[in-house]
Amino acid sequence: MSSTVWRVLSEVYASLKGMLRYKETLFWVIIFPLLWYGLMAAIWSNPSPPTIKVGVYNADQLQGPYNISEALIKAMNSTGFMKPIPFHNATSLREAVLHGKVDVGLIVPGNFTESLMEGSSATLKLLSVKESWGNFAYSIASSFIESFSNEFRRRVINVSISYIVTYFNSTQLGGAYPNWTYYAIRWLRFISDPIRVNASVYTPPLLATKGGLRAYYALSMIGVEALFVGLFTGALSVNEKRRDGTLTVLLASPMRDWELFTSETLAALASVGVSAAAVAAMSIATGAKYVVNTESLLLAVAFLLLGTLFTIGLGVILAALAKTPEGASALVNAIAFPVMFIGGIVIPYYVLPGYLKAFARYWPLSRFVIASRSVLLGLMSSSDAASFSIPAIIATIATYLVGVAIFKKLLARALEYH
Repeated sequence: MSSTVWRVLSEVYASLKGMLRYKETLFWVIIFPLLWYGLMAAIWSNPSPPTIKVGVYNADQLQGPYNISEALIKAMNSTGFMKPIPFHNATSLREAVLHGKVDVGLIVPGNFTESLMEGSSATLKLLSVKESWGNFAYSIASSFIESFSNEFRRRVINVSISYIVTYFNSTQLGGAYPNWTYYAIRWLRFISDPIRVNASVYTPPLLATKGGLRAYYALSMIGVEALFVGLFTGALSVNEKRRDGTLTVLLASPMRDWELFTSETLAALASVGVSAAAVAAMSIATGAKYVVNTESLLLAVAFLLLGTLFTIGLGVILAALAKTPEGASALVNAIAFPVMFIGGIVIPYYVLPGYLKAFARYWPLSRFVIASRSVLLGLMSSSDAASFSIPAIIATIATYLVGVAIFKKLLARALEYH
């Protein structure tokens, strides 16, 4: 092994050993991303419909197995997203609706089942508050009641058809000389289902599932680590070493400036790799689902490593603007925290306002994170993801080379102080 490789690897080893030695660094590299991922997954990766509380005052007087109001309430409860809550009178139900204790109120009149059994229309009363959630709850409840009414009508018509076929000489149905029963049944069937729906149910894209959402936020957290680790590595690459005295030792050794910068880069990439492995393992253990093959995995890893190279170069540029480690850290935090949210990394790109979408689309790290998520969630082919990342790759190369040049100047400045 050449002396150059040995010196670089030795410095990488020293940096990683330092990460394990200092609990604060270990926390930010491993513990923090796991906690953050767990929080995001718990909040956002459990899609479920909202539960609508329906207050019900049922005054239906007809009891027994043919009580239609009870069938309505039972069907409502079986939906899983509507929760009927019984009330003893209409006054208390109105108060509950007005004070937001229930989302919508349902009053069933005393002659409800009797009217329907006699072939007369029956009227239900819905109560709601005129505001966004109240309007939503009212729409859901009224749509459900309409569906229940349609099903009830179909069953009544089917009974009527069965009665006609049984008692009114239906032997001529479909024959050359159909009698009136043919037209009656045809009309009843039309009333029963004037418009039919032929539904096609497709398997949802991975991102629309719980496992896909957990994978999405795991990859987001890895992107956050690439953002912070890269920026802090670049910003503190000289200032921190100058303060703790290690820079003097390194400059007195045979190690050259580019070897030192290479070791800093490799140590940062290794830190992001450790963090990514921890987050990926936790996400898989908690049910995250990925579209993994050799090509997609290698591309995603390459994108995230390139994103780290971009932030390292940017961090060194920030280091030139700060004279102390504290100043460099302040600059990093001032940039990293807003970018984490408005750059499409933590908050999904597609929910951002238009003017922020433009930033998220062209910020190199965001582009790499979007590309890595796309290939591992089956949202984009490998070739499309690679093409999508070309502008970010060009920006990364330019930023990293500028960072190398500035790093050399920072070292030269540090030599003047010694």
